[in-house]
Amino acid sequence: MAKARLKKYQSGIRRERLNAPERNMDREFFQTLLNGARGRHSPYWSEAQSRINEDSAMSLTAVYSAINRISSDMAMIPIQVKRREKDGSKRVVDDHPVAKVLSSSWDHGQTNAFFSKRQVMGYCLGWGQSISIIESTRWGEVTGLQHHHPQYGRAYRDSNGQLYYIVMGLNNQVKELPPEKVLHFKNYACCGDNGDSPLLIGRPALALYTSAEAYAQTTYSNGGNMRGYLMTDQDMTVEEVEAYLSAMVDEHGGVTNANKIGLLQGGMKWMATSFSPEAAQLVASRTFAIQDVCRLFSLPPHKLAEMSSSTFGNIEEQNRQYVDMTLMSWITMIEAECNLKLFSQLERDAGYCVMHDLEVLLRGNALAQAQADREYVTSGIKSVNEPRARLGLPPVDGGDAHIIQSNQATLEQIVSGKTLRSNLPASTSEVPINV
Repeated sequence: MAKARLKKYQSGIRRERLNAPERNMDREFFQTLLNGARGRHSPYWSEAQSRINEDSAMSLTAVYSAINRISSDMAMIPIQVKRREKDGSKRVVDDHPVAKVLSSSWDHGQTNAFFSKRQVMGYCLGWGQSISIIESTRWGEVTGLQHHHPQYGRAYRDSNGQLYYIVMGLNNQVKELPPEKVLHFKNYACCGDNGDSPLLIGRPALALYTSAEAYAQTTYSNGGNMRGYLMTDQDMTVEEVEAYLSAMVDEHGGVTNANKIGLLQGGMKWMATSFSPEAAQLVASRTFAIQDVCRLFSLPPHKLAEMSSSTFGNIEEQNRQYVDMTLMSWITMIEAECNLKLFSQLERDAGYCVMHDLEVLLRGNALAQAQADREYVTSGIKSVNEPRARLGLPPVDGGDAHIIQSNQATLEQIVSGKTLRSNLPASTSEVPINV
């Protein structure tokens, strides 16, 4: 039985993965590729930008919230394996090896699929891409997906234009893998086969963000006292100046000494030389920084609790735009990559494909879900038992029949005095329209 099964798979179902070559790579060459992929320099390079990388940017609350929001929402959407039937419908296939991996666990039960999907999406949003090695049996069945940190995997092309992936695994062993053995999700790339990191592309905006945060931190840690000069007409030695300034800092510096009454002695005069928080637009600059992060990730500002332009009337529309403009691009890319890499050509020809179940996005809105179910049932798209099964309710007698409203009819049926309901079977026409 095993030999017959092996022969079946080797005959073409997953031949491309079985015959794909795999080689060990030189570690120095791997490090050279990584060093050449750290992002582009801004034409207005500054010291603040040099401190921005994928790890340091995660300390910014807006960046962390944006990546966490999108990756969690993408991980929440179930990934299903479906097969296109001859009548054009698509049936969910739960017993396919790919379905078991994507819906249960990517790493042989060590972690759940939600964690893996959120981790992979975090890599894509923060580092621009994620690389997962496709694990399979000797028959070619997919058994797991081993995702690696983007810092330990890159895509490159040889002199003949052939695409390869280099991945550093355990014991610092670097391997060269063909594209058939790698599941590669990536962000938009200006050029090349590796996705661009939004955090490196947006270095100028993030550098301004960090500068505003540092300015606010130093301002408030100093008790809100702004910088200035002490002026006097008297001659003072260096030791006297240092002693006087040290006493001023000890008495009035820091949060605990804020709003104390000061006393200037010896003819000293105070001259402020910096802007107030209002003049420096401290609050406004931090708001603009959040909006810049939203632009980097195509995220509506209200998802990061920036509600300056949000109202009760446009929140719902912004949520729809979030699905259409933010999530759908990632969903389309992930489905295309999974269909190409996780199924053979014969399986794709047989109608196997990966699809996301977007109905889960309505789970938090019970009213919208109920309205959608009612429209599906009354229009004959779904039976009564289908939404009941999704809600965990038992089926009802006659609930598998598809029903429509009796007043729906074609023009020819109205002229002839017939309706669609009169043409339905007796067992179907008497089913009440209840969800």
